[in-house]
Amino acid sequence: MDAMVDQHTTFPILLIDDDADVLEIVKRASRKTFPQAEFLGFTHPQEALSYLENADNSLPKLVLLDIDLGPGVMDGLSFLPQLRNHPKGQQMPTVILSSLADDERIRKAYETGATSFLEKPMSFGGWKQHMGALRQYWGDVVSLPQKPLDGSETPSPFNKLDS
Repeated sequence: MDAMVDQHTTFPILLIDDDADVLEIVKRASRKTFPQAEFLGFTHPQEALSYLENADNSLPKLVLLDIDLGPGVMDGLSFLPQLRNHPKGQQMPTVILSSLADDERIRKAYETGATSFLEKPMSFGGWKQHMGALRQYWGDVVSLPQKPLDGSETPSPFNKLDS
């Protein structure tokens, strides 16, 4: 698969986490392990919805959503149904991120509509491994976009899923 992926084609990923440092860590960790990823980071869920409202055809192909979004902000599980009800967010695979991966949180995440659940790593090396695993798994599931040879628009990675 690696030989087939164009290193210059980006794969937009929406990252919603109240900790701005997480976005920086994820970007740094993915430079070598998921170079196609272009992380669009938001610290508040309403910012992410506003982004989707104004987004053109280059919508994110994956969402990484923190389960705990800080005091005074709705949590990720409360936001997930809003994302699922948004016309542009309905089909986006959503990975819930959490510092704690207890059975109750995992169960609630899936019941709320999460596609997957991922425990946040405690080290930079762990983030690098997670980003490599995300690339490998989601690249296979949604087909990382290939750069068209004729310069036309990149096809949707969901074509395989729609057929």
